[in-house]
Formats: sequence, structure tokens, C-alpha cells
Amino acid sequence: MVRNITDNINGTDKYLLFKKKPVDVLMYLKDTTQPNYVSFISKEINCTYAHTEKILDTFFDLKIVTFKKEGRRKYIYLTEKGKKIGDQVESLLIICNDK
Repeated sequence: MVRNITDNINGTDKYLLFKKKPVDVLMYLKDTTQPNYVSFISKEINCTYAHTEKILDTFFDLKIVTFKKEGRRKYIYLTEKGKKIGDQVESLLIICNDK
């Protein structure tokens, strides 16, 4: 799975086009078929709960994700728009990482 466009300079990754964590959230949601909730996503992408929630709230405002509350859990799903964006971002990442 392609995560981000990087340029490894002096042993450190420099992210050139996208912010790492929002791309990680988008690619994780795109590649999984199981229901997801904030704490699980934050653990999977190694991000704080608060930051993951802020990213998802922004995605919700942009209509990239939708939420469905079941009991105490709030499940997150990509919308059709989110799936299209995820496909396009992944294609761009693959093209840019092709050496």
C-alpha cells in the first residue's frame, strides 16, 4: 500500500504533497472493509484520538465520510465522494512514487 509521497533526505522523510495523517486515515478507510471507529483508526495509523477525530470531522464537513452511531460507538464510512477521492489520491501517490 502506498502511503505518501516522500523524499528521503539525510535519513528523514520529507512529505512533499500531502499531510501524512489525513492521507493515512483516507487510505486506511479505503483499504478496509470492516466497520471502523475513531479509537481503532487512531491505533492503526499511530495517531492520537483527538487528532484522528479532528481529521474525521473535517472529512465529514467535506462529505468524504459519514458517521453512523450504534450504541456508544460511532462508526465511520467513506461516502461515494470519499471513495473517488481515495482512488485518485492513491493513483497520484503511485505515479509520484514510481522511480
